[in-house]
Amino acid sequence: MRRRPRGKRILVCPQCQSGNIVQEAGSITGAVYHCRNCQYIGALVLEIEVDEDGQPLR
Repeated sequence: MRRRPRGKRILVCPQCQSGNIVQEAGSITGAVYHCRNCQYIGALVLEIEVDEDGQPLR
C-alpha cells in the first residue's frame, strides 16, 4: 500500500473556509476558535492538509 505525501496541516473555518482563524480560549473543556473573516466563534474547525503552495491535497 502506497502512502500519499503528507503536507502541512492548517485550520480552516467551517462557515467560510478561511484560514484566518485563531484560538480564542482554551481550557479543560477544549479550545474555542474565532474566524476573523466571518466572525464565527466555536469549538468546531476543519483541519486540512496543504502542499508547499498552499493548495489543498486531495
